[in-house]
Amino acid sequence: MKRLAFIISMVLSLTACGGGSGGSSGIPSEPIKPTPIPTPAPTPTTVAVTGVSVSKLSLVMEVGNSEDIAAVVSPDNASNKNVTWKSEDPSVATVANGKITAVAPGNTNITVTTVDGGKTATCKVTVNDATVSVTGVSLDQTNFSLDVGGDKATLKATVIPEDATNKNVTWESSDKGVATVSKGVVTPVAAGKATITVKTEDGGKTATCTVTVIAPEPVSTHVTSVALNRASMTMEAGTSETLIVTVTPSEATNKEVTWSSSKDSVASVDKNGKVSALSAGEAVITVKTKDGGKTATCKITVIAASSSGTSSEDVSSSGQDW
Repeated sequence: MKRLAFIISMVLSLTACGGGSGGSSGIPSEPIKPTPIPTPAPTPTTVAVTGVSVSKLSLVMEVGNSEDIAAVVSPDNASNKNVTWKSEDPSVATVANGKITAVAPGNTNITVTTVDGGKTATCKVTVNDATVSVTGVSLDQTNFSLDVGGDKATLKATVIPEDATNKNVTWESSDKGVATVSKGVVTPVAAGKATITVKTEDGGKTATCTVTVIAPEPVSTHVTSVALNRASMTMEAGTSETLIVTVTPSEATNKEVTWSSSKDSVASVDKNGKVSALSAGEAVITVKTKDGGKTATCKITVIAASSSGTSSEDVSSSGQDW
């Protein structure tokens, strides 16, 4: 201010000296202009960091994968927003400029620190083994048979590849009335066919097996013996008699028999046991069971036909009459 007052005083003095007619030169003098004083530039104001946060507080990663997280420095107009990154366990996960890379299974913390003020924030990182996806599944059998009420059977499922992460499977039967399945164990229920399906949880891959359930054969009652109602019989040529067969036991499953004659020219026999006397002589009629081959016989004596017309009732027979 003193300098300014001095300059103003000098200007006024010079003006007074050059007033009136303008002096000896006759040229009026110009007023002296004041020299402007420069205004000093304002000093910049520093805005300090008050805190920092991360865009993700936790991460679950697989080995070999990478994730980016961002650091948010507060306030937004902070003068120095530079940060540094650090992993608590680089053997699990590393970090560079916010990019996290999973190295091995485990847990670690990723910490960001502000250069101004040393403010920190942390992201918890969990690293798991890399997932190996299922590409297929197969069964050790594609078809088999079971008996109703019989033994169960077990199917073995093989998930591909062998090192798949999730090898869990589910089982299903197309007809539970024929066969059921639980954890690969197949139980026969009733005669018929059913398709057993195995399905992977990962990827829904499937494989099938056809199961045929067979009804058990009925229990057979076997023949123990066979008998005829006559052991021997005398017949006149030209006559016929029917032998009656008895198969034991009466409840035998197969009671079929066959008939034969030792000499068809003397006496023949049909499938029903009817014996026909043909010519004088002797023959043996044999009955044989199909089940077990049991036999019984009847001796037939054929006499020539009587010229006097003797009826068959006059011909003698032996054995039991039924």
